[in-house]
Amino acid sequence: LRATRLGDFAQVVVASPAYLAKAPRIAHPRDLAGHPWVALTLLPTPLTWKFTSARGQVQTVRVNGMLRTDSASALRSLLQQGCGVSVMDEPSAAEALRTGQLVRLLPQWSLPRGGIHAVHPPGRHVAAKARAFVDFYQVWLREQGG
Repeated sequence: LRATRLGDFAQVVVASPAYLAKAPRIAHPRDLAGHPWVALTLLPTPLTWKFTSARGQVQTVRVNGMLRTDSASALRSLLQQGCGVSVMDEPSAAEALRTGQLVRLLPQWSLPRGGIHAVHPPGRHVAAKARAFVDFYQVWLREQGG
């Protein structure tokens, strides 16, 4: 397969206000190890996260995966229901963050950016419709800051 990088996105740690009201405070990435984690199993390492502070300090954390899902929409729903803490891609979390259904945690720490790729069969001509979509999506991503 052939992959073309279209853009990237930020990843953020989130939880619901209801969960945070009853949970121990999360002030540092190492605090995450003591919280139930909702793991997105589509990711290569859903239980190990590498955080970088604004000053360049690196902290790798292994979390306790209490729940696992292979669906980003199920992940968001579980988090909104107060089932624990997790990492989401910022575009998928944006509406829930804006409306207060989710809260961003550890904003002073960053995670590696995720990549968005178009994947094509090797050695084949890309259909005009697929090429048009990829071109449109690249422009849209740039406009969104991705």
